[in-house]
Amino acid sequence: RYRGRTPQLFFPQPTAMRPPRAQNIGCYGQRNAMAAGVVRLVAAVYLWTAALAQTASSPVDDTNTSNPYLEDADFQVLTDAAVAEAKFCAGVEMLTLQERTDLREELQGSMSGGNIVREILVESSSSAEMSTTAQEKLLTPSWLLATAAPLVMALVMLILWYYFCWTACPFCRCCRICPRTGRVPWKVRAIVPISMVAIGIGVFVCVGLAERGHKTTSDGVKSASCTSSKLLNTMIGGRKGDKAFIGMMGMMGTFWTLDQKLEDDSDFLLELSGILDKTETISRASQVAGDTLQLIRSSMAASANVAPKGPSGEDLMHTCKFCSEVAPAIGKVSEALDGGVATALATARAEVSTQFGPESRRALQTTMRQATRPLVELKNTLRDSFSPLVQPRDIEAIQTVVDTQLFAGMMVAFILAILVLLCGCASGVMFAVRDQDDDRKRSAVLPDPQNPYCKRVSRCACCSWQCGFAFTVLAFFLAGVTTIITVPATGLCLVLDDMDRPLLEQIAGSLGVELTGDTGDMVLDLADKCVLNKDARQNPNMFDILYTRDNETAPKVYLREKLIGSVSAPIEEQFSKITSTATTAGMNLSSNEGVLALRGLFRLNDIRGLIIADAEAMQRNSVLSGLAADTRDVGVTVGFATSAICPDMVVQGDLGGLTGTIPGIDNFVTLLSHFGPIVPHTTCAKQATCPTTISAAKTACEAGNAYIEVKRQVLGAAYRCDLFEDPADPTRWCDPKDMMEAGGAWTNDCLKPDGTMVVKAKPCTFTEFAAFVKDHDLRVEKIIERLDMAVGETFDEILTGLQALVDKHVVGELENMTENVTCGFLPEAYRDSVDSICFRGLIGFRRLASSYIGCGTVVLVLLSVMYVTWRNQVDNINAWDHKHRPTLTQVMPMEPYESTQPL
Repeated sequence: RYRGRTPQLFFPQPTAMRPPRAQNIGCYGQRNAMAAGVVRLVAAVYLWTAALAQTASSPVDDTNTSNPYLEDADFQVLTDAAVAEAKFCAGVEMLTLQERTDLREELQGSMSGGNIVREILVESSSSAEMSTTAQEKLLTPSWLLATAAPLVMALVMLILWYYFCWTACPFCRCCRICPRTGRVPWKVRAIVPISMVAIGIGVFVCVGLAERGHKTTSDGVKSASCTSSKLLNTMIGGRKGDKAFIGMMGMMGTFWTLDQKLEDDSDFLLELSGILDKTETISRASQVAGDTLQLIRSSMAASANVAPKGPSGEDLMHTCKFCSEVAPAIGKVSEALDGGVATALATARAEVSTQFGPESRRALQTTMRQATRPLVELKNTLRDSFSPLVQPRDIEAIQTVVDTQLFAGMMVAFILAILVLLCGCASGVMFAVRDQDDDRKRSAVLPDPQNPYCKRVSRCACCSWQCGFAFTVLAFFLAGVTTIITVPATGLCLVLDDMDRPLLEQIAGSLGVELTGDTGDMVLDLADKCVLNKDARQNPNMFDILYTRDNETAPKVYLREKLIGSVSAPIEEQFSKITSTATTAGMNLSSNEGVLALRGLFRLNDIRGLIIADAEAMQRNSVLSGLAADTRDVGVTVGFATSAICPDMVVQGDLGGLTGTIPGIDNFVTLLSHFGPIVPHTTCAKQATCPTTISAAKTACEAGNAYIEVKRQVLGAAYRCDLFEDPADPTRWCDPKDMMEAGGAWTNDCLKPDGTMVVKAKPCTFTEFAAFVKDHDLRVEKIIERLDMAVGETFDEILTGLQALVDKHVVGELENMTENVTCGFLPEAYRDSVDSICFRGLIGFRRLASSYIGCGTVVLVLLSVMYVTWRNQVDNINAWDHKHRPTLTQVMPMEPYESTQPL
């Protein structure tokens, strides 16, 4: 195993540490390996999707610290595939649409009885049933006769040859039935050489058909080698350009790289921690600002401040109008804070910190390891199944077998046919022009006559039909064997070419593939969208097809969503907000109109002057309603709108319905003095001496004194001036307005070591409450000042440094992988594989079989003609000998010998 290796889209192919090459497996072994490879590929896709469907509930081994995904064999196979693709794809042209259509029609035309392979697959619901169905459909006389006709013909020719051989034996002349003698007319004899010419044309046509079949087979082997190496190179190593694919090794390399980067001691996490530490100021500043603003909002909404209560909790019939009217201004500042650059920076930093926290990292590692496990299985299956098909030495050996041995065998057979033809032509010509010897014919009148019929004709004819029998037996046998192999292969090829989702669902049972549940759904979607897709413009993403569930009833979670939606998307969203916020809201909040307006409201208004009597509640009170007895135009009825401050106060800023001058207690006391002398008091809330005579004046005066008593209770009521708990001493309060900055560090900011701020209740007097509210101006000033400083310090560090780091090491890796796990290249690869194996290689073998059948048939005609020629000639020879044998064998008288030479 390679430890720590991080392969990219295209991997370097190391030359060292390579495993030894596989031994030459030969042509037939290579064909078996190709078939087994297709089966294993289907099984691997099934197992991959099955494993993905169960990853949520499967335990994951997270103790392995070495690279468990890539092996030396992977790099070796990738190297071989790249070399094979460069070598064997040069000059290989794939079929055009018209060529493919014509070849399919040729292949389909050879299945005149229908595609029995498809019928078997469709009608079977299991592997066991498929075996039974195949026996029922294949072991029938009609199918066997149609398929094995050449073999039957070879057997018949062998039997006939055995019989006719006896007719050629001199001592078995009895086997020559129906002898016919007499010289054949020359016009009839001329038919023999003419027929030889026609037979010769037929032989050479068959030779041409065989050569065409051989070339098609050779092209099929070349294109199959090209498509296999290209497919394996793409599946394992990936491809660039149109319909890019990262490759199995690329995915596993990315997963492993990310897995290692998420380990606690990785360089990525160390660098990330450094940036997070440097940018912690923005998070602390945002925390202080948010909590302080919430403290201000809470103080304005506290019931003790909004509606003061008496010592016994009774309602004092006063309302803090400022508390309710300042809420919108606080809301605007809160919105500005939430939508500001500081919050965007803090949120992005927090998102990164959360996504790469221990729990999130562990969950992401688990997801990647679960997704990688079936990828490893698929990668290993592809490697083991197709590696024999990309070994240059083995491919060259197969090509050599096809180009030399197959060609040589084919040529030997046809040379034999040509020799038989030449022998037959010689016999036919001699039979036509010189079936009798003229000199011997004239010698028939001599005392010692010779047989005039030419024995060379019979001998050549006998040799021709004897060799013709041998050739036809061989030709029909080769054709029969090839036909038996190619007929089911043809049916399977047509099934592969017609494959679509409905057909796959129909034949899944016979293939032993379970297509139920999530696994079946994903297998069908992968086959339909990735392999069998007829639309070349589509480029589906496999991570949009494969999904997992937390349990059987949980919704589907697609792998892209699981990897991108839960990790990359949230981070990218937060970083994008930083740029957009900086553009729309600006970098600083100190100049924000809402902030300036809120600070002005706290600084310019005295809240005591905006705690105003509740007119409706007082008018319902039996005593205080007596204020209305004052009939003056400006009388003590003004108490229904009087504040809790001594002087009158002019409202500053936008406080909604509060405008103009709010009358104070001094104004009310002046109006109350109309009924009697003012009684001195330590506060401005002074009462008057009321008339004793029952009258409206007495009623109004007594109501006024009761009103003053309520004012005194308001001034002495208990209010809430809550602050934060002092981190150093929980018994003390901490006020954000007291925080100080020195050398880039802030002190007295009320933040605990864990980064939280705890509100601590603090009761206060009326005067303290007024001062507390006025100090909100300073608190807002401090938190905004700190935020702006933090933004200036961390903006570039977060937007460029942190984002670039995360994009480079995690987000970019994930997005590159998920965007390049497309399968738009598979339909073309699938069609090219079918074209190479079926519409080239298989059709080439069928053309060879057809050429053998044709040549065997032609030679059968030749041997028939030669046998007739031989029988005619040999019967004439034997008949002549039989007729003239007595003459030739009688004893002739001998004359005395006289020598003219001396002894």
